[in-house]
Amino acid sequence: SEAEYWWLMQSDTVAQSLSPYRDLQQKFNKKIGCSRKSLHHSNAFEVRKVPREQQVNVYFVLHHLTHFDNFLGWITSGMVPDNALQDRLIRTLTKLIQFCTKSEQTDPLLREGTPIVEHQRLLLEQNIH
Repeated sequence: SEAEYWWLMQSDTVAQSLSPYRDLQQKFNKKIGCSRKSLHHSNAFEVRKVPREQQVNVYFVLHHLTHFDNFLGWITSGMVPDNALQDRLIRTLTKLIQFCTKSEQTDPLLREGTPIVEHQRLLLEQNIH
């Protein structure tokens, strides 16, 4: 059977629907020592099943972000990244460019195509601009 993937996310719709649970929320706040007495949308979250493709896309981006972190670690420590790390960074940039556009062209310097907005938004949410 295919695995199911779930998302934990903040939601305005959940916050609006929490009013029947005010007593439960106050008990919870006392138990964990929270001083907030009222429900607010920033405290709300929901668990939602997401399509497998979205989960795979998130893992793809997070995997490639580790290459950026490694590269930045070398640079900030004053070390010169070796050729293998530089090659990995170039491959990572190429894959992310291809991830964000639909095109037959594989060369990232020549690539033109239709933007994949969902993928671009995912990178933006990971603070990649």
